[in-house]
Amino acid sequence: MFELFTVVDITETGARRGDPKLLEHQQQNYLTVMNTIGLRANPTIIKAPYLVDVTQPFAKEYKSASKVWRMVFDIEYGIHTVDMLKTDFELVPFIKDLTEDANIIDPVFRTDDNNFNIIFKEIDK
Repeated sequence: MFELFTVVDITETGARRGDPKLLEHQQQNYLTVMNTIGLRANPTIIKAPYLVDVTQPFAKEYKSASKVWRMVFDIEYGIHTVDMLKTDFELVPFIKDLTEDANIIDPVFRTDDNNFNIIFKEIDK
């Protein structure tokens, strides 16, 4: 089982084209996360993305961010590792300027050690 933390608004809204833009864009970011996780195996969502009151060690550019989203998921089959997730997410684009308060310059997920806006952790089942 895995959890991710990010300063990017990945709220699952279920919105569709024609719904208010904010809800539609939040849903698009959520689907981007789901599709990226699903590159290697089918994910099962344990806890949909939600805001948490936890300080995570994000890159210095995001230290002032107070909004952090957490999501817990598992993989149906095969092996997934934190390193695989980091590789898959590096430079995947998303929509910025939704409800996040992080100062995001380039709207791409970053996972490298010097500039990251998303964190993956493996947790016990």
